Amino acid sequence: MGNKFGWHSGVLTTKDAKIKGDLYVQDDIVFSDVSAGVLGITGGIDMQSTTSAIGIDMGGTFSTAAINIDGTSTIGLYIPAGTTTTGIRISDDCTDSILIDGAAADGIHISGSCTSNALHISGDQVVGILYDVDAAANTGISFAVDADITLGTGISMVCTGTGTITNAISISYSNSATEAIALTVASGKTVTTGMSMSGAGTWTTGILLDATAIGTGISITAGSMTDAIIISGATPVDGIEISSACTNAINLSGASTTAILFGVGDGKIVDAAASLTVYGGNTTGDTLTLYGSSADASQYISIVGATGITLVGTISGDASNK
Repeated sequence: MGNKFGWHSGVLTTKDAKIKGDLYVQDDIVFSDVSAGVLGITGGIDMQSTTSAIGIDMGGTFSTAAINIDGTSTIGLYIPAGTTTTGIRISDDCTDSILIDGAAADGIHISGSCTSNALHISGDQVVGILYDVDAAANTGISFAVDADITLGTGISMVCTGTGTITNAISISYSNSATEAIALTVASGKTVTTGMSMSGAGTWTTGILLDATAIGTGISITAGSMTDAIIISGATPVDGIEISSACTNAINLSGASTTAILFGVGDGKIVDAAASLTVYGGNTTGDTLTLYGSSADASQYISIVGATGITLVGTISGDASNK
């Protein structure tokens, strides 16, 4: 059969080839049967002088992976410098462009000082970021701001031009939750404003509660506070408007020092229906007392159920109205 090794019609056939110098290939290097063996490289592959359009082209069909890095390495893929436009580009219509299924400390770690955005999503997406956990997770999104570092805005949603945001934040539960939004301040720390609604635009409704069933609309149970609710806007029409047919529009059930205090100007209670009913209590014998001034308790009108009206003080004015 002759010797199958050697040069035959311009083709070199050999079992082992050891090249001590450089190997220059002007055309292609083709592996016709990669399933029978592998290309073993003791050193590295240096492509610093390459001026090709593509450095490594892997256009074949691979049953497991086109590139498999299973050795021990500090860095699996390292792109130190020189790339001016895109570090890694994935243009294929695959199921997962990047799949991380190992138990890594950080799935994606961005430690460089990006000049614009650390993560930029500019294409049309069904969902920008999907947090779909099958087992358990402690925190969905965490902002860990180091000491002496100031975070300007945790989450910023800005419409450019005439863009529209339907829901800035939408929380839709299919199961029960303890707290939809929880704002917690560490001991000794101060938050100036828990929730702020500002801007030169117009808010149609500041806070809207229109669920089918709500036990308590707003619950304020802080241990210490100066004002539970303070309204200091410029000339609002109604400080508080209650338009529902409530059993009790305002129910003051706590032991308050003063139930309602008119601190400035003339305090007025006006019933637009042209009649005002005031009860001193719910049972016979309860008392309704009206004082002219908290500084002078000697002038008052006392109405006691089942007893009558007691006037303490001096009656003055038009005699026909006494």
